[in-house]
Amino acid sequence: MAENQDWELPQRYRDLLCHTLGVNGAAPGYRNSYCAEKDDRAYVTLCEMVEHGLMRRGRELNQGRDVYFHATELGAKCIGLDAESMRRAFVDTKPTPPMARPSTGHPDVPVEHRCHICGGLVRFDGTPPVKGCWGGRE
Repeated sequence: MAENQDWELPQRYRDLLCHTLGVNGAAPGYRNSYCAEKDDRAYVTLCEMVEHGLMRRGRELNQGRDVYFHATELGAKCIGLDAESMRRAFVDTKPTPPMARPSTGHPDVPVEHRCHICGGLVRFDGTPPVKGCWGGRE
């Protein structure tokens, strides 16, 4: 696609790229992700965009029901993203914090909490509560 200068970006591609890169926000390029359900119409279009080099496929989540897509630099250039926005979208990327586990809603990184009843240590990583927690139940 990059060699074909006569190729015109379809409006649905342009709309998805603009949403992915947060073009309508106060700081375009503040994000570079689009989460699509696999049974959504946008998913098919995003897969086409991957074939054209405008997007790349990211990780799956929610037991494989959803997929993240990310714009490529080529995709950003096709919608006319300026240099500052390109820097935000592709250079200033920060690591994503751990996602919550879909089954429990708790973060993947174990977090220490204290029981409101006995003050014992409670972990949300699948291990049982500390002995004596919750009224002495083990």
